[in-house]
Amino acid sequence: FLFLVSVVLARIVPVFILPLFYKIVPLENVELKERIIRLAGIAKMKIENVFSFNMSKTTKKANAAFTGLGKSKRVLLADTLLENYSLDEVETVLAHEFGHYKKKHSIKNILFGTLFSFLTLFLIAKLYSFSLPFFNAEKLTQIFVLPVLALWGMLISLLIQPVSNIISRKFEYEADEFAVTTTGKHEAFLNTLDKLTKQNLGDREPHPFVEWFFYSHPSINKRKNAILSFINNNVEKI
Repeated sequence: FLFLVSVVLARIVPVFILPLFYKIVPLENVELKERIIRLAGIAKMKIENVFSFNMSKTTKKANAAFTGLGKSKRVLLADTLLENYSLDEVETVLAHEFGHYKKKHSIKNILFGTLFSFLTLFLIAKLYSFSLPFFNAEKLTQIFVLPVLALWGMLISLLIQPVSNIISRKFEYEADEFAVTTTGKHEAFLNTLDKLTKQNLGDREPHPFVEWFFYSHPSINKRKNAILSFINNNVEKI
């Protein structure tokens, strides 16, 4: 059930939900659209819908996304990205997003999310039942032990969060490699990462434990080092 809900949301959010919060219009920059379509062709993807949206109404951060499933698939470019980045830089950002699609990260995230949700609920149920005798509770629904339910939920979520983030960071590295390989514009991509970190107020080098536990994306310095290492080891492919 959770998997089906995730799939349905992935299809309807870009088409019906996002327009409720942002003004989404077809991309006006013809050259950029042609670049995106050409890039999609190189990646053996079919792209028809390319839009921009007014992200500046809520934040100064820049972003782009390749979202949706099936016929709802579309490219979304924030106006904050279009106004502050060169065409090469925007292209590398999209190549990164295409990398998530080509590597099937969205589907994997849905599957992992479903698995983690099931595991969380299963453990909560078992541990909650195990805890009841310690509070002289006879029923699961007795109000005075419900805080125990919440406590187990928080503890289990804390344990699962680092595992989920490790997987997410691995996906980011894979998408970075795809972007560099597909565009051949590693300098533009490295420059883009620097600009995005500054614009989005990111921490270039957080404490290792903080990054391991809380970060779904690798820190900018680790991403740049990984890209440079990948380039040095795969010169012929780039």
